[in-house]
Amino acid sequence: MRSRPSALDDRLAEAHCSLALVVWEGDRDVEKAERLLRHAVALDRNCALGHARLVRLLEVTECVDAGAIRASQHAPILDPLSPLLALLLANGPSRAARFHEAIEQAGKAIELEPELVEAWETLWINLASAWDWDRAERVLREIVARFPNNPSV
Repeated sequence: MRSRPSALDDRLAEAHCSLALVVWEGDRDVEKAERLLRHAVALDRNCALGHARLVRLLEVTECVDAGAIRASQHAPILDPLSPLLALLLANGPSRAARFHEAIEQAGKAIELEPELVEAWETLWINLASAWDWDRAERVLREIVARFPNNPSV
């Protein structure tokens, strides 16, 4: 039987990103999660997920600063083919009522991964929020057709 590591490898940015997500969503310790994400980005300036999660955390806590804005602009350059990253970056514009930016980001996520139901839902919510009822209805019909067994649909 293999033994589990007893400590987090302090050199791995991705490990800090994963732990930050657990701390943030599981323990609801936003301050510790922010420290972990800032450490991850400091360890690896090219850690796209670290940048994106840090920006998302700062958006949710309404603590967006100039550094977070730079990180959000830098993250897609680091990993332009990540549908998760595109989806994460749709949340900020959505929360700021910049629905057309959020629609564009959700569309990018769908282009990269057409089976990512959360991207479709984000697209639909932002179309409806932008009062684009015709497109919102078409997207909702597409969601129901594409994901008939998904309980959230």
